[in-house]
Amino acid sequence: MNLGRTYAETGALEEAELQLRAAVALAPLYVQARNELAKFYFDAGRFVEAEQQFRSSVSSGGTTQAWNSLGEIYSRWNRRPEAEHAFRQAVALDPFDSRAHFGLGAVLEAQTRTKEALNEYEAGLQTDPRNPGALESVKRLKNRLHIATPVPPV
Repeated sequence: MNLGRTYAETGALEEAELQLRAAVALAPLYVQARNELAKFYFDAGRFVEAEQQFRSSVSSGGTTQAWNSLGEIYSRWNRRPEAEHAFRQAVALDPFDSRAHFGLGAVLEAQTRTKEALNEYEAGLQTDPRNPGALESVKRLKNRLHIATPVPPV
C-alpha cells in the first residue's frame, strides 16, 4: 500500500495501481488499503472504480473519507438521495467534519432545502470558519431567506 502511494506521488501511475490492487488482494477487509485504491481512482477521475472501492470500504467499516468521497461521486452524478445519505453517514461518524457538512449543504441546496442547507454550511464553518465557498453559500442562502448577514467590524 505504501509503495503504491509512493509511486502515485511520483507519477508512476501504472506501478501505483498495480501495488494498490495487490494490497487490496492481500488484505481485502483492510479498509485503509481499499481507501487508498479508491482515492487513486478518484484522483484519476475513474469514478466508477472509485465508487466500487469506497462501497467495499464502507461495507467493511465506514470511514469519513470513504463516505465523503461517495457523497462527492454521487453529487457529480446527480444522485442526490445517495449523496445525502453518504454525507449524513460521514457526519454521524464525525460531527465536526466540515467536508461532510459542506457536501451535505450543497446537496440540500440543490434540492432547494434552503434552511437545512444553511444549517449544514454553518455547522461546517464551526471547524473551517474561513472556507470561501461555504461563506459565499451562507451569504447566498441568507439572501434567499431574507436573513440579515452581520457586517464584520473594520
